[in-house]
Amino acid sequence: MMGFELGEDDLEASGLYPDLEFRTIDQLLDIFLTSPPDPAAAAFE
Repeated sequence: MMGFELGEDDLEASGLYPDLEFRTIDQLLDIFLTSPPDPAAAAFE
């Protein structure tokens, strides 16, 4: 099954966490293409 429809009693994921700001893939691509974050570095011992 590739997809399903939400019923009236079902919750959307964004409704479970109203204090988080959700972004679309297009918004994330705009962020990473225009001003990408600095690469993360890790030290392994």
